[in-house]
Amino acid sequence: EKAMKTRMEIIRKDMASYEALISEPEEKVLYPQFLQTMQKYLSENKKIMEMSRANQKDEARLQFKGESNKLFRQAVEQLVGLVKINENGTERSNGDADHTFNEARNWILGLLIAIVVIAFALAVWVARIVSVPLNKAVDIAQRVSGGDLSADIHAESKDETGQLMHSLKAMNDSLLRIVGEVRTGTDTIATASTEIASGNL
Repeated sequence: EKAMKTRMEIIRKDMASYEALISEPEEKVLYPQFLQTMQKYLSENKKIMEMSRANQKDEARLQFKGESNKLFRQAVEQLVGLVKINENGTERSNGDADHTFNEARNWILGLLIAIVVIAFALAVWVARIVSVPLNKAVDIAQRVSGGDLSADIHAESKDETGQLMHSLKAMNDSLLRIVGEVRTGTDTIATASTEIASGNL
């Protein structure tokens, strides 16, 4: 009796721990049935103990082999059912976890690929933004060095390349002005030379 009492205390603690973890719909149906069976079993057990105390050993033995044993087997079957439900739930949870992991991995890989593509596109775009004005600046500088000051230079931005184009325009305009002044000076010199020549004649 003392050993049974100790065991029942352990079982009640385990049941209290288990009740807080019930989540599956099947568990919520089967567990109350198990509790009812356990209650009936404990009630039968109490009757057997009373018979035993009253020295009704044969009646106690018959009761133990009959209804008590039947209820005990029923409780065990219900417990096996609860274990099976939890095992199935564990398998489903593992499957869901694997599925979630694979989905997350695929999303991460997809995002990484998208980021690489976007980064490459941005790099090409930035390179074009920088290289196109620089190529124009190089072309203008080559034309100026070849003596062609007729280039139409426009600074389309305010960044470094725009400032470079603005400086090239200022340089080109300055060279045009200097050339103009030189031509004017040359014309003046030519006129003076003609007048001097005429005076000499």
